[in-house]
Amino acid sequence: IIFDMDGTLLDTMPVWKGLSGAYLRRYGVEVTPAVELDLLPLSLEQSARYFHERLGVARSEEEMLAEISALAEERYARTAKPKDGVPEYLAQCAAAGHKMCVATVTSRDMAMRALARFDLTRFFADVFTCDTVGFLKSNPLFFRNVAVGLGLRPDETAVFEDSFYCMRSAAAAGLTVIGVFDQEAAGDEAEARRCCHHYIYSFTELVESA
Repeated sequence: IIFDMDGTLLDTMPVWKGLSGAYLRRYGVEVTPAVELDLLPLSLEQSARYFHERLGVARSEEEMLAEISALAEERYARTAKPKDGVPEYLAQCAAAGHKMCVATVTSRDMAMRALARFDLTRFFADVFTCDTVGFLKSNPLFFRNVAVGLGLRPDETAVFEDSFYCMRSAAAAGLTVIGVFDQEAAGDEAEARRCCHHYIYSFTELVESA
């Protein structure tokens, strides 16, 4: 089973909402709706490259990555928390012997620290990121490669996602897609439901009673 992290396992959308704008305003750059769409599927590393090459921020990619990571880490520590039912459902899946991993646009180091903060790393065989896999999550090859990395075929792999563009690419890759409601993506719910095999509002729906 593949789990997205931000917006799926963890309630972290407040961490990312407005993060790029807050950072870019330090350097006198305003984020337009078009830029927001460009940034949506990008990892932190790719965002730093975009800021430097496309928006002309006069900082090296390494400097920007360190600054953005520090800002995101501070927000994580303040606001991130597991969604309802997540620890219980992961324990249930582990007890059933399912192979599990995390696949995220967040950097691996930040993802590992966030998961460890809530004692969730013990459930996962690995954490895959856009940078380690070599594809954006908008590309079906991302999900195919993650399934292979987990030792599974795409057609025997399920993925939990809250973002419609990820659901769409995972479905195109041949995975079973379980959509997870997140308030920040509420406007995409109708399209998400048409794309997904299943759709949940909370992991509590999947936790079996003792």
